Amino acid sequence: MEATNLLTKSSERGRVERGCHSLGNVSGIMHRVIHTKLGEGRRVAIPSEMCHELGLEPGTPVVLESTDTAIVLRPLDEVVREVQDYFADAASPETLLSEELSRDRRAEAARDKRG
Repeated sequence: MEATNLLTKSSERGRVERGCHSLGNVSGIMHRVIHTKLGEGRRVAIPSEMCHELGLEPGTPVVLESTDTAIVLRPLDEVVREVQDYFADAASPETLLSEELSRDRRAEAARDKRG
């Protein structure tokens, strides 16, 4: 796996461009790494090209996931879909799990009353 450093200095603009490394195919997913710094109030600016690629606009709800060595930012709707897919086999499409839960709670309360 070869990392390509795309850090460039723009002499005409007199500034250093954002560093970007392509890490190749990791677990079947192409990853890009952007080098940046943690700003005031622990804020991080996400480059517009990355936001555009992922369909993120200002105000888009996101989820931050902590791992042993990283913080992963994901769109909330993606996480919701993933959770829904995970539990899709838990009940048939005709079954309303909320009604089933309410029925179970009523039965439990009735058992508690009986002692």
